[in-house]
Amino acid sequence: MRPPELDDRRSFCQPESEAELDGIVSDVGVNNGHNRSNDSHRQNGHSNGFGQKPSVLPVVEARWKILRHIRSRDVSIIVSETASGKTTEIPKILFEGGFCGKYSQGGAIAITQPRRVAATSVARYVAKSMKCQLGSLVGYSVRFDDVTSNETKIKYLTDGMLLRESLDDPDLMRYSTVILDEAHERTVNSDVLCSLLKKLQAKRKQMSRPLRLIIMSATVNPEIYVKFFKLQSEDIFFLRGRQYQVQLNYTAEVQEDYVSAALVTVLKIIRLKDSGDILVFCTGQEEIESMVKSCNELGRSIGADFKAMPLYSALPQSAQEKVLTPLPDGARKIIFATNIAEASITIPGVNFVVDTCRMKCRHYNPTTGIEILRVEKISQAQAWQRSGRAGRVSDGECFRLITAGEFNALKQFPVAEIRRCSLSSVIMSLIALKQDVKTFAWLESPPDETVKQALQTLALLEATKVDESDALVLTRLGSMMRRFPLEPAFSRCIFGAKSLSCVEPMLTIIAMLSCDGSPIATSRRGSDDSTPVTVRQFGTNEGDLIMYLNIFTKYNQADGNKEWCDANGVNRKTLCNVKKIRSQLRDVCGQLSLSLTKSTNDNIRRALVTGLFRNIAYRVKANQYRTLESKRDVTIHPSSCLFRQNPDVVVFTEVVKTSNCYIRNVTPIDIEWYNSLAPKDYTQKYPIPLSSDD
Repeated sequence: MRPPELDDRRSFCQPESEAELDGIVSDVGVNNGHNRSNDSHRQNGHSNGFGQKPSVLPVVEARWKILRHIRSRDVSIIVSETASGKTTEIPKILFEGGFCGKYSQGGAIAITQPRRVAATSVARYVAKSMKCQLGSLVGYSVRFDDVTSNETKIKYLTDGMLLRESLDDPDLMRYSTVILDEAHERTVNSDVLCSLLKKLQAKRKQMSRPLRLIIMSATVNPEIYVKFFKLQSEDIFFLRGRQYQVQLNYTAEVQEDYVSAALVTVLKIIRLKDSGDILVFCTGQEEIESMVKSCNELGRSIGADFKAMPLYSALPQSAQEKVLTPLPDGARKIIFATNIAEASITIPGVNFVVDTCRMKCRHYNPTTGIEILRVEKISQAQAWQRSGRAGRVSDGECFRLITAGEFNALKQFPVAEIRRCSLSSVIMSLIALKQDVKTFAWLESPPDETVKQALQTLALLEATKVDESDALVLTRLGSMMRRFPLEPAFSRCIFGAKSLSCVEPMLTIIAMLSCDGSPIATSRRGSDDSTPVTVRQFGTNEGDLIMYLNIFTKYNQADGNKEWCDANGVNRKTLCNVKKIRSQLRDVCGQLSLSLTKSTNDNIRRALVTGLFRNIAYRVKANQYRTLESKRDVTIHPSSCLFRQNPDVVVFTEVVKTSNCYIRNVTPIDIEWYNSLAPKDYTQKYPIPLSSDD
């Protein structure tokens, strides 16, 4: 059986030798409505032929119109198709147009990104294009990494970092312009920034230091911003992108095993197309590392000339740059990425996108007080962003691993993060900014119960109090907690460690928990079972967090030696990041005069209770636990060193929902520690059962 060409309108099949894998990808044909225009079943743009670039980016062509538009209003919305150059070029246009000069009293331009990888990589690109050293005229600031100076006028930063900057500089006087990029992501921080910036614009105008706000995206629904800022239709600037033609394909049947479907689709593209890199959208680091390993092994077995590579936020910068660099001798790249590759960064050479149409997403249930991480389908807006990655530099093709019917059923836009996440951290920031949470003008109001739970959590952590004027303010402890760029519960653990003389090891543990990646290399498995070598070597009955501490201690003793990391199944990339995070946490401790004390592992586990008391589960029977507050039945995750060990009571940091509900990063505690260290009101309301029966 001869395999049809990729552009065959009926199907995309494997050769007969792999017939059992046939039918995974099938084109649903033309004019079925799954495109943003009515022209055809393609994403259309200004194509000069396969592989040929238009000479000028659309944003550059429209630079004078853009300048006039932004100068004539306080708030602008720019909706521009992917590959128009808005993220890289508009800040340069504003800088060259005088927005950082006398016209704006020397203020800088802040460009927020929802993800650190986008902020760092775009800043590097713009600095190179402007022929300046990164950190001088152009710089970036992300959590635990600041590459800026007093000279910096174009600053890329995560939205969370701009919110943190506002705590020290509430009027944001260093900026003349703030650009909220990728607004369709609707992160909690970007939504809150919209509200704060709206109030700040009025104040800055009275100070004769106006602040301009620009909201940008390729797929944003502008209606919510138009209503919130009381804008007119002429305040929206629409700009066509430089998107090349992208052929869309859907599956003939529903794919339950999307990982296998993605790998098979990659192999089909490799077999049937001679050139072009492939970008595969996955859900997380562990999944990516596993798929990279499988793909490279398959490549070696069939003698294919390609290299599979990972891309996720925890990768060190050097590894990220490899993804953006062409391979020698024309070898093909297959990049397995999380949704950090959806926007802002362009990976040269990508002609094919394989989209699992899934992502990992956090959902907070204010009734139970538990935030669950689960895999779910993306929105149509996100799917269009992903398919656009195949048409950034040439014509391309996208394979969505869902049926056309499934695509029709997807939400048009993602649910705003503020509607589905815990708000403890952001409300702590609002209180620090002296904002009245009860009357705060949200871009989109969060659920009342979520706000109530956040306020309750902060009170239990002893971070807030009501002052003499009946206003909610931060306590002295709360003011110190907010200096750490951490979730309030983790910050509280550090101060619990201060009382128990174990700050130094607690910083290591918190740094581990704050890093995106796992310290355990997913590719290193034991020879006789599925337990990772690292868990077998460093695991302890004192739990995962003490195991992480043991791993980091040995890593430090080995000076981060690559051979040692490989031999012990340790993720060197992750631990390199952990070391940087730990260093910054130590700096904050120095600013707060916190002594870097050490103590016993028991005291470390006690200190965890002071911040994580709402994350406690007790055993109800063998291998089954129940969360103390929400009464949800959960199981210790198989990756834990406590899997099947059955301690009576544990604290955990995360709930992950797959086929079951699992708790991760598990540490055993004594009931006496909970009764003595958790808030009295809480322990009385939620006593731990003394037996294994509920």
